[in-house]
Amino acid sequence: MPIGSLPDKIARNAALDIRHSFHLEAPAGSGKTWLLTGRFLGLLGEVDHPHEILALTFTNKAAGEMRERIRELLNRAVAGDTPQYPQEEPLLQAAARASQRQPAHRLAAPDGLRIMTFHGFCLHLVQRAPLEASVTPGSRVMPDEEQQQLRTQVAAATIHGLLQRPKNDLLRQAVENRLLRLNNNWLALRDQLADLIKRRDLLQDLLTLMGSHPDRQQLEVILTERLERLLQLRLTGCSLDFESTFLGENWSDFIAHLHKKGAEAGNRLPPTIPPAEAAQLEKWQEIASVLTTAEGKPRKQVGPATGFYSGFSKSKWAEAIQQIPAETLHHLQGLKTLPSVSDGTADLDALYDLVLVVGEALNLYGSACRQRHLLDYVELEQAALRLFDQETPTDLQLFLDRKIQHLLVDEFQDTSRSQWLLLQHLCSGWLPDSDRTLFVVGDPKQSIYAFRKAEVSLFLEAKKGLPIPGQDRFTLRCLQLEANFRSHHRLVDWNNELFGRTIMNRADDEFDEVPYVEATALVEPIPDQLSLNLFSSEDQGVDPREIEAEWLGKAVRHELKRLTEGEKIGILLFARTHLSHYLQGLQRAGVAVQVQEGTPILAHREVLHLRQIAHALVRPQDDLAWAALLRAPWCQLTLEQFVEVARRSEPSWL
Repeated sequence: MPIGSLPDKIARNAALDIRHSFHLEAPAGSGKTWLLTGRFLGLLGEVDHPHEILALTFTNKAAGEMRERIRELLNRAVAGDTPQYPQEEPLLQAAARASQRQPAHRLAAPDGLRIMTFHGFCLHLVQRAPLEASVTPGSRVMPDEEQQQLRTQVAAATIHGLLQRPKNDLLRQAVENRLLRLNNNWLALRDQLADLIKRRDLLQDLLTLMGSHPDRQQLEVILTERLERLLQLRLTGCSLDFESTFLGENWSDFIAHLHKKGAEAGNRLPPTIPPAEAAQLEKWQEIASVLTTAEGKPRKQVGPATGFYSGFSKSKWAEAIQQIPAETLHHLQGLKTLPSVSDGTADLDALYDLVLVVGEALNLYGSACRQRHLLDYVELEQAALRLFDQETPTDLQLFLDRKIQHLLVDEFQDTSRSQWLLLQHLCSGWLPDSDRTLFVVGDPKQSIYAFRKAEVSLFLEAKKGLPIPGQDRFTLRCLQLEANFRSHHRLVDWNNELFGRTIMNRADDEFDEVPYVEATALVEPIPDQLSLNLFSSEDQGVDPREIEAEWLGKAVRHELKRLTEGEKIGILLFARTHLSHYLQGLQRAGVAVQVQEGTPILAHREVLHLRQIAHALVRPQDDLAWAALLRAPWCQLTLEQFVEVARRSEPSWL
């Protein structure tokens, strides 16, 4: 379908305008890969060198697919291929301009196109300037499993080492206190420390604060002051919203009404709206508790059981509670879990012990990594950031500032705080009216990697532009895609109806809530050809799974004759254990199958043959192993030859 006939054609055409920077929200199935590819090709046709373009994504698979897609289009453009469908025409045109602009050897080089993951780019920087990054030259990045294993080992060694210290040692007392709080669960403390090592970049401010104020009493004063400022900020926002509601404007009358009716809530609630001060947090929390449910919704059950009186639901005050705006409800709900200043001392003891133990674990972990020349993802990102923290710009910084002219970031909803800082450094000095561009694309509804420190709030923040220290925000024009090329219109309509009635329909940016944007299905309608086939063993006396597999093989073979070029048939299974039955049925029908997942490696025939060879060589007296070997594809003795060999009197088949 040509872009001109799409409901979001204006946004799509704008996204391909390489003169401007954009923030693109692209839901699943909306064709964002097509736009990324088109924009990259468009830039290739304008820049002096391909390395002036840097595309960042989050997985090697995504980077590889994008790279291969671009190279495929470049090769097709050089060969003079015609578009296979209308959407390909602008891509091939851009590829043709790029191939004319760039020498072929640059595009064909292994690193000719700078399309890489964030971690791959960080490693590229660190390897070019290891000393400035405070990294041992030749260090390697550990895979996920090795990182987890080392963190666990260091956490266990930390606990064991601290418990060997004298009884009056401060660190030993700290680890004993942690074990006491965890009911002497040693494994729980080990896992807790390992997790904090993984998230140590988020603890840096706290560790620095405790390092500069090691005295516990002094630390308590500083943390209390910070907590009071936080509470003041949250209460001020809530107070302003609440006082502007009908209930807030008539609060005294509301309380007087409750007292007149003898309602318990009249005694629980403050007689006047409390000031927005940290010392008044408990009163505000009581207001939130009385007026809203545990989920933060206006309380509908307003009878004696909830502190009101019989018949309260018919009063104007019950209606006033129901009319509290969503934003005010969010503020009230957020107050419920805030700690009060008076509760801080007990929590501070636990925090103090934990940070002491974590600090020791981090020292051991850093030492282990340096000795073995290892890097984990956190250290890799921090090392890359250190390259930009020099008082005077390094040669690498100057090179990057001169070289990188255009940035593209895929899956931007999965950006972490460290990656956000890296983007800020890369764009430092960029001016909105310059020729440099930033293009970020993602879908906040697909942000599911919070456990990897992804912050969807950064995606929402970027709509206002990329904040760069020491200068104005780098402006991004916001675009929204709505066309869906992947799902049937019934599924899309159902999702629109369902999520359009949820809280996503009134999302609040202040609370990093993601709004739902309706999609428009553009998949061509397909005939309703749904059939249900039942198989039973009653008539044929065999496993119904075998009957089903036989039917499947014949049905697929029949459908293959009707397919046009490029069409495929997919088979979905409920359980992996059923796979072998269906594969046998398809093989008997002469249907070639490509299994995407589910086949154990030991079930492959090639592996079985290799295993049989090893078995025969290790145990030469095993007649059965040699018999199987002689019947293998590379030997294929006839039955007559096989019987003749078996009848020989030699003790061994060798």
